[in-house]
Amino acid sequence: MAGIAIVALIAFFVYTELIKDIPKGEAHVHDNVTPPAVSVQEIERLQAIVASNPSDAPSLLRLANVLHDNALHDSRFLLRAIESYQKYLALQPTNPDARVDLGICYFELGRVDSTNSAKLFDKAIQEMESALRSSPTHQPAAYNLGIVNLNAGNLEQSNKWMKKAMELNPQSELGQRAQRILEQHSLQ
Repeated sequence: MAGIAIVALIAFFVYTELIKDIPKGEAHVHDNVTPPAVSVQEIERLQAIVASNPSDAPSLLRLANVLHDNALHDSRFLLRAIESYQKYLALQPTNPDARVDLGICYFELGRVDSTNSAKLFDKAIQEMESALRSSPTHQPAAYNLGIVNLNAGNLEQSNKWMKKAMELNPQSELGQRAQRILEQHSLQ
């Protein structure tokens, strides 16, 4: 019985050491600095603009970004951000930044909705891969694909995308982050 307890303790220690450095939802647009939440009045103002002119792509993107920023403080904004990004991307389907941000929203939602996390992580991956299809050198898409796959437990895919992010621009902040993550979590 004591042997089982010791093995369980060792397994727990090894597991916590392996996952402690896994990045939790690093979005390139936020650069790991949580912006101040935008006021509800600003959200309502943007919502009114979009409601009166649904084809106002810049206002729709601004609304999606504001909702996403607020979701960093309150995950209840994630569904509205996702809906706004989807509407924007219906108008501007090849915007890789918006497509990656939509993927990040799915990823963040998957982190708070453990019941549906696998499905939401898959949706995040699909959006980010779509961004790379239209913009093959979009480093944030490759990097964030690495993050989502790492958090989903897909180490081989994570390494693939981190290597791609590093190859695209090894001197950039994302390239350096990708290198550090590869050093910590590589299959090599």
